[in-house]
Amino acid sequence: MAGIIRRTLTLLAFLAAGVGAVHGEEPLKILYNERQPYMAARGQEVTGLTADAAVYALRKAGVPYQWVEIPSARQLFMLQENKEPLAALGWYRNPERERFAKFSNHLYRDRQIAVLARVDNAKVAAAASVADLLGDRRITLLAKAGYSYGRFLDEWIAKLEPKVMRVTVENLSMIRMIGARRADYMFIAPEEAEATLAQSGVPPRDLRLITLPDMPPGEYRYLMFSQRVDDETIRRISHYLDEYHLLQK
Repeated sequence: MAGIIRRTLTLLAFLAAGVGAVHGEEPLKILYNERQPYMAARGQEVTGLTADAAVYALRKAGVPYQWVEIPSARQLFMLQENKEPLAALGWYRNPERERFAKFSNHLYRDRQIAVLARVDNAKVAAAASVADLLGDRRITLLAKAGYSYGRFLDEWIAKLEPKVMRVTVENLSMIRMIGARRADYMFIAPEEAEATLAQSGVPPRDLRLITLPDMPPGEYRYLMFSQRVDDETIRRISHYLDEYHLLQK
């Protein structure tokens, strides 16, 4: 049954692919940064856990679009500049971003976020809760600059002010930094860890994912729009995102 549904979705999406062109609209630029398993270029298209939902909704809504690969930090800057209609793929929603951006309904919900550390890092392994971990200033959190880890973790990080090394590289490089002992731990969604660890070159036996008992369910990911995207376009896209999720059940 799941296979039939997936094939049906694909057919519907391709039948709808050219609808937006008849409106004479300029393609909406969809900013992305290749990141397995959420989004990865496949020829002229982008696929993955967030991209598949976005493509379905954009095509069904008749919104012509164009993929543009841009680093994450640059995406935020471009949306804040608000010089043109833009959408950024797969972002968390938080109060800071709501001040300059609009959001669709959700694309995907992450699994419960985990802690990635070296197997031989006893201090990280000893943490019994998020507060224990972030409150231990003997160890260093590796975090991406300008990145949100979801409201729960963002609030705990702001409250406890752990020792942090902030970087602008992507998770693949961050995993290598953990493997090389340049920092003690990082937060990562398990599905992303599973897709990225094999590419890192770090021996799997050297790293482990730790689940903390007080970590809440995973965060939702969204299309984040510049203010120049009109509300009706976002409403249409959101309608078909809801349809996509109903068809996946």
